[in-house]
Amino acid sequence: MPALDAAAARHPGVKFVGVAVQDDNVAAENFARELGVSYTIGLDERDEVNALYPTLGLPVTYVISPQGVILQTLFGEVDEAQIDSVIATWFGG
Repeated sequence: MPALDAAAARHPGVKFVGVAVQDDNVAAENFARELGVSYTIGLDERDEVNALYPTLGLPVTYVISPQGVILQTLFGEVDEAQIDSVIATWFGG
């Protein structure tokens, strides 16, 4: 989450959204607040996101186009260099 938060600050033209899936909502909100995450955090209260974007494990990062198409999936923790590379590849900057 810190790497995503730093990337979100460096790339204001790219929308970053975190979604807490299969998690206690209060714990997820508290965790994001403790880390000082500034990007949007959503709560998958009805397991809808998890149903639409099933994964083999968490954490997972989806790169989604403005049209809603999944462009790339990154499994596991990501670092700032990976995020910058993905943004450069798909969004040119």
